[in-house]
Amino acid sequence: MGRNSLNGSIPAGFLNMPLARIIELNNNYFTGELPSTISGNVLEILSLNNNFIRGGIPGNCSPLTSVDFSRNNLNGKVSRKIPSLKVLSSVNLSRNHLKGKIPTNIQSMISIVKLDLSYNNLSGGVPRGGQVAVFKDDAFVGNPNLCNQTHSTYTSLSEPNLIQAFQQ
Repeated sequence: MGRNSLNGSIPAGFLNMPLARIIELNNNYFTGELPSTISGNVLEILSLNNNFIRGGIPGNCSPLTSVDFSRNNLNGKVSRKIPSLKVLSSVNLSRNHLKGKIPTNIQSMISIVKLDLSYNNLSGGVPRGGQVAVFKDDAFVGNPNLCNQTHSTYTSLSEPNLIQAFQQ
C-alpha cells in the first residue's frame, strides 16, 4: 500500500492484523502518532518510511524482524525496549527528530545486522559493545551531539558543512 497518497492517521488496529507478515505503508501522507502497541501474530516487516508520522516509537513491537520508520517526524527517545525484540535484525530510524541517548542495552542485540540512527538529535556516546561495534560511522552521522569512542562528534558532511571545512 506504499506510494498511494494515503493520508490521515493510521488506525490502531491496522498494525495489529493477526495474519499480516509484511506491512508497507511507505511514501504516503500519513500523519498522527503510532499506536503504542504493534503486535500482529506473524508481523515481521513494518515499513512506514517517508510519511509525516510524529510522536514516539512504540515500546512494544513484537515479533518484528525489520522496522523502517525513517523520514518521518518522530521525536522522543529511542526506546529501551527495542533490545528486548530478540529477532529484530534491521532498524532504520534515520531522518527523524529523535533525541536523548542511545540505550546502552542495544549492545545486547545479537540479531541486529542493520542499524541506521543517522540525522536525528541524539546525544551522548555511542555504545560500542556487542553487535553494535560492527556498524560504521554512517549509521550515526548527522547527530551533532553524539560522540564516538574518540569523542569526535557525528556532524554531517552536507554541503554547508563541507564548504565550511574547506574554507578553514
